[in-house]
Amino acid sequence: MNTTASRLALASLLAALLPAQQPTLLADLSPGLSGSLRTDQSVWRHPSGEFGIVSIDDGTHGSELWRTDGTAAGTRLLFDHAPGQQSAEIATFGMAVDEELWFIDIPNQPFGPAPGVWRTDGARPNPTQVLDGAQLGVESFGFSGAAVDGDALLFVSLGQSLPAELWRVDAQGNHQTLWTVPAAACCGYPYFLDALNGTAAFVDGSNALWMTDGTSAGTVRLASGPTIPYFGRALGGYLVRETVTLPGPVTGTRVSVFRPGSPAIVFTYPTQRLVAYGLGNELWVMVDDRDLLVVDAAGTSRQIGTFVPDADPQAHRNLFGLVNTGARKIFFADGGNGAGREMWRSDGTAAGTVMVADLQPGAADLQVDFVHQVANRMVFWADTPGLGSEPWSTDGTLAGTVLLGDLEPGAGSSSTIYWFWPTSNSALLAIHTSAHGLEPWFCDGTPSGTRLAADIRPGPAASLVVDPFSALFFGSVVDDRVLFPANDGTHGVELWTVQLPTYQMPLAQAECGRVHDLQLGGWPQLGGAIELSFTGLTPNDRGAVVTSLPAAAAITTIEGCGLYLDVASALSVGAVVPNAGGTWSTALSVPNLPALVGAQLVFQGALLDATSPTGFRPTQAWRSTFGR
Repeated sequence: MNTTASRLALASLLAALLPAQQPTLLADLSPGLSGSLRTDQSVWRHPSGEFGIVSIDDGTHGSELWRTDGTAAGTRLLFDHAPGQQSAEIATFGMAVDEELWFIDIPNQPFGPAPGVWRTDGARPNPTQVLDGAQLGVESFGFSGAAVDGDALLFVSLGQSLPAELWRVDAQGNHQTLWTVPAAACCGYPYFLDALNGTAAFVDGSNALWMTDGTSAGTVRLASGPTIPYFGRALGGYLVRETVTLPGPVTGTRVSVFRPGSPAIVFTYPTQRLVAYGLGNELWVMVDDRDLLVVDAAGTSRQIGTFVPDADPQAHRNLFGLVNTGARKIFFADGGNGAGREMWRSDGTAAGTVMVADLQPGAADLQVDFVHQVANRMVFWADTPGLGSEPWSTDGTLAGTVLLGDLEPGAGSSSTIYWFWPTSNSALLAIHTSAHGLEPWFCDGTPSGTRLAADIRPGPAASLVVDPFSALFFGSVVDDRVLFPANDGTHGVELWTVQLPTYQMPLAQAECGRVHDLQLGGWPQLGGAIELSFTGLTPNDRGAVVTSLPAAAAITTIEGCGLYLDVASALSVGAVVPNAGGTWSTALSVPNLPALVGAQLVFQGALLDATSPTGFRPTQAWRSTFGR
């Protein structure tokens, strides 16, 4: 790759910007202590990332859908679906089909909207009904699951006197029945619905797993048993783990990957003590809490490690907390070397499966909790001598394993209940300490980047909503801001917002005949570097990449392309001159200046094009938020 290095005068370019990382109340939409949020609903994020939709009850309109861009000025009622103080009985929403929000409405009041499936783009004053429940012959329209299949929605209808049916409907209202519950009272209605490559998979009322392509011949029972079989994704198909009876008789485990249009991959092991994880194009399997196997897309397995199983035959102590950072997989296991259960890493080979660090000296197991991934690092809570349980971070090397902070000084322990939103390079965590209670903290996997975002409810009382059955409980990212529920003790449970300290996101760009796009790599951290690159160009292509402060509004060219640069502050990053292989890149060093924290830049390129009326075509634009 032809790489040029350049250094930007970011300090002068961003001098006018102030950090904006203090969590703030988005709006007191329902004054008083009651709060406005329906926490059983999530924030649906538009694919552009520019806004989200959430169910809110402002005390005037009932519970309805609101649109927000993460600012008070950009938060408004989307539409009053059930007029007046009646609430819209929206059973589920959050399915994105063709960049629109689809939702299922099952009103129980006589003056509300008709039951059925609806969609909205977040801009129109009223939603569009895709399908009326009456078209299905359902007198009481209900549902037990929904999933997106390409440009259509799959859902289950429940009628008072009709059998449950699995339906597929597209944006034009075209609908078809994929599966009807058999007349025999064996199956009940389907649930745990998923869709993949034109097929649907679901579990019926007798705990049997089915897959269908909408035809009788293509509807097959994949697995069944007294309990629900494990059901997930792996190797481009549906991963199923079920208990089976083998000759002997021996109770064993069958691991299968059913891939639409391809032969299934099936393995059977004479043990019930088995866990399996899909990691990209591989399946990682721990058998008897002892033998670690890797299965590739061709169905070929190889053993890469042997570990000491837990004494309890029902327990799994190895392969715990598995995190995939790309070339390295990091997990906790006991390798039989006298160190007990500690941190390990693997590159997928026996030689590359090694212990990383002995954080709990001696033979005792390291006690670990709350394992998550931030950027290319594992973040976890570990109980170590003298520190108690505190957050650590690792990149899978001894040198890269660090304590993020002794948040509860001494032998006391801090804890995390859940993560609001781990993004590509930073996260907002809910951490409990005795001084602050349960409050939001920033974490980017480094000690300096792990810090209290705000003590929203001052003192030891918790501000964060602890409701594990709430979808909103986990928060959502809109633009470069995290939206989350909190109670400051004055306003009740309302929506709060905070800007992530480091973030890179592509800006929405209408298709305008572009073949190649600008890519952004690295992280906008102080002292770090950002890499901009093109691939797939020709050696004769020419262009430039420019950076600036974010424009107040995008400019649309006559070809429908978006320009996101602010002309007054624009600065050239460099000319695009590809090498013989058609690639180009430039590395930008980020100064280690605290004044840059919270500042933003936009990067966008332009390639010369004689066929364009403007003489060039804009590339994808990116916005970076700088942090520690």
